[in-house]
Amino acid sequence: MGFLIHVIRVLCKQLSSLVVLFLLIPYYTPSVHLSSARKHIVAYLNAWFLAKTKRIRHGRHGISQHDVQNIANEIIDRMEAGEESFLFDFRPTGSNNNIQVAVSSSDMLWLQMMDPDPSSPKSRQLCKGLVADTSKSMAGAQKSSSPAPGGYRTFVTGNEHCFTLPFLSTNPSQLLACGMHSTEISNHRDGSNGNGNYFWNSLRDTIGRNPIIINGMDVRTLLPETWLNDSIVNFWMKWVGIPESPNDLASHVYVFSSHFLSSVLLNSYSSDLKRWLRKTNIFDKKLLLFPFHGVNHWSLVAVYNPSLIKQTSKRWGDASYTNEVSCMVHFDSLGRKTTHNRSDIAWAIRLVLNTEWDRHYNTSLDKTSRPFTHRCLPLLTPQVVCQDNSFDCGMFTCRYAFNAIQLLKKRLTMSDVHNKLKCYVSEDSLFDFSGGDITRMRVEIHDILGLITEQYRSHRDTPAETPAVTDADVHDAVMNLFNDSESDGEANDDDDDDDDDDVAFTTDSHSSDCSGSVWSCGSNGDELMHDEDEPLIYESNGEFILSFCHTIVTAVFFSSLVRKKRSALRTSNLSESV
Repeated sequence: MGFLIHVIRVLCKQLSSLVVLFLLIPYYTPSVHLSSARKHIVAYLNAWFLAKTKRIRHGRHGISQHDVQNIANEIIDRMEAGEESFLFDFRPTGSNNNIQVAVSSSDMLWLQMMDPDPSSPKSRQLCKGLVADTSKSMAGAQKSSSPAPGGYRTFVTGNEHCFTLPFLSTNPSQLLACGMHSTEISNHRDGSNGNGNYFWNSLRDTIGRNPIIINGMDVRTLLPETWLNDSIVNFWMKWVGIPESPNDLASHVYVFSSHFLSSVLLNSYSSDLKRWLRKTNIFDKKLLLFPFHGVNHWSLVAVYNPSLIKQTSKRWGDASYTNEVSCMVHFDSLGRKTTHNRSDIAWAIRLVLNTEWDRHYNTSLDKTSRPFTHRCLPLLTPQVVCQDNSFDCGMFTCRYAFNAIQLLKKRLTMSDVHNKLKCYVSEDSLFDFSGGDITRMRVEIHDILGLITEQYRSHRDTPAETPAVTDADVHDAVMNLFNDSESDGEANDDDDDDDDDDVAFTTDSHSSDCSGSVWSCGSNGDELMHDEDEPLIYESNGEFILSFCHTIVTAVFFSSLVRKKRSALRTSNLSESV
């Protein structure tokens, strides 16, 4: 009997350690899944060499798979060392020429998320698109390798890392003030100075678990006569969509990634894409923004008042209906000469809206009903200012996004829809801008990135006032749990005074505001996140997993010990009865 009591006490201690570990699991989100990234890296390299070298028999590149595997090993080693994006020269076996290879951890993560199977046709197509985008960025970087032109200040060289948002800023108001270098943002603040802490919390909520990573190659796409890449467009979309106060227009906006719509067109609205919105009800917002890149061109789709689709459908065609209605608008700087298939874009967005509507609101037996149709939600194309060159489509898309948010100040009625948004969009002063304004925006966004980079670097160079939670801290705490349980096992069974000695994590040595919350940092100390509601980003080097496995093995061992003891007792009882 005493042995069973001892076993139960030890199991309770182990259970407490399991509880602590499961509470810490949300803190573990590795930056790159290196264990499963190798095949995706190899697939990306094969697509890279197909684009960069002459093809041989059967349309293959001339690089041996042994060389490809060696490069993949080097890339993984550099990612394990903390590098996020890098460019290096590679000389194939038996060749005298070097080949430049560019790769980033964010691209590899995106490949893994979009298609777990690196050998599928979809994955090969995704790799091909990534190679094309990266090559375009490299061409822009090489073209602009000379000193920055007039109006631009130099704050980054090569492809070094600039910043990762969100990071812990010692003064959120300074981070908020970075946006004031944009004429558009400073002229439409309604006399409000914004709230630094509110902006910081909104920044974390808006970005969520998809941090914004900006490198030198991205910044150089803002130089004159250069195509913007997806990193800059996504940064601007997210930045203008961050509310600075509770009454800010941006609080009514949801911004999709530039990869979202193209992925829906490529693979329909798959279960992988649905996970992007699993914790979000997009119908709580008054404006949805879909930046889209395809056929070397950028455009923007805006959906206004998606939650009013039922009312819009019932009163469609009634010009006397003065309440607000739903509307889908396509802003394209090429106008009628666009290279984008508008019918396909409209179909993809209606598919997403109908699917999400079913998930949130369709309680009827008819699961095939679709409120978003081409009749009540057509894709409108109002007349807007168009580009007069071949490289400003990305900048026009950024300007359209800012204007679309500002249009929330006005009511969108059925009369506006029937007039093809002539008064609502085309004749609005927001769209009275020129190519010179677009050029100015390039310089201002470049300055904003420079100011954010300075704050990010000052954060990295400033030592923390209090120690941060590290992998060793977690490992030591878990091992202490094991030591406690072992020491209890050697103690006297009749000593029950130790039952109150529960192991707990104290946050006084890690908390910055005595609120009981913990600051978390990456393994390199670059990104700090503080979130009392959402899990933190915590970089782990594997000791955490070893500790977790140690706990599981210990629990299994004790459970098997109990089973053996019970079996022995049954055997002895049977022998006595015989």
